[in-house]
Amino acid sequence: MKRINVKLLIRNYLMLIIGAFLGALAMYIFVLPNYIVPGGASGIASILQYSIGLHAQYGLILLNIPLLVLSCIFLSRDFAIKTIVVTVLTSVFLSLIELVKLPVFQGEMLVSVVFGGVIGGISLVFCYVGGGSSGGTEIVARLIMKKNPEVQEGKVLIICNLFIMTAGGFFTQAEGYDLWIVVYSLIYSYVCSFALDRLMSGFDPIVKFSIITRKPIEVSQQLMQYLNRGVSSIETYGGNGQQTDYYMLVAVVQFRQAPMIKKLLQDTDADCFAFTTDIDYVVSRPDFNMRYTK
Repeated sequence: MKRINVKLLIRNYLMLIIGAFLGALAMYIFVLPNYIVPGGASGIASILQYSIGLHAQYGLILLNIPLLVLSCIFLSRDFAIKTIVVTVLTSVFLSLIELVKLPVFQGEMLVSVVFGGVIGGISLVFCYVGGGSSGGTEIVARLIMKKNPEVQEGKVLIICNLFIMTAGGFFTQAEGYDLWIVVYSLIYSYVCSFALDRLMSGFDPIVKFSIITRKPIEVSQQLMQYLNRGVSSIETYGGNGQQTDYYMLVAVVQFRQAPMIKKLLQDTDADCFAFTTDIDYVVSRPDFNMRYTK
């Protein structure tokens, strides 16, 4: 029987609770009062509130019930349970905030989309770190990827959200089609995604340097001495299958260290060839972000 890590379980569900609360806060203070359509299930729930008066917290539950059932059947059970927790808690927090009657912001729209988007992005970070999601189109994307692994989740989300935001222009207080609401909704979505990306990857992202050089020992020594980073050396072969006198060095560093690497390469081997690749995460090295200071 698999042993349960109680500490990790508590930590994950605490993250989900915080994420749900922040998501509800962003919707109540910035999204709903300004008729913004954030995309996903939240966007459809917002449209239902604008058009027929169905409160967003109830719309979220109704929209997610069939998707959550499908996720329980076809996706990870743990993911489905945690997504159910986030969905239910978001609706509960919306009801509680509405009951307390917190003040809402109905001023400059750009202020609403920026602050609402940042809070919404932070809420998604907590949900993802806790192992869940906010439901809606994310479940649709994962179900599609289950049958078609080559499909990119981001593209599915973009298509779904663009459709929802575009439709939202018909359901505001303006007469006819409200194009500006669609524009502001797109800005909100971009700010939310930007905040999510920055917080998940950090404000000092990680990059991989691949360096092809004839001086592997000299370059490696410079990188390890001045950057306190490990370096891997790989033999290279030409197109004819013959081994060359070049080596490929691989070093994972922080973005702020890139200018120093460029200078070290120019001083040590000006004839080398180097390129970088973005990296999302470093696994099993919790002290990675601190090692450059030692």
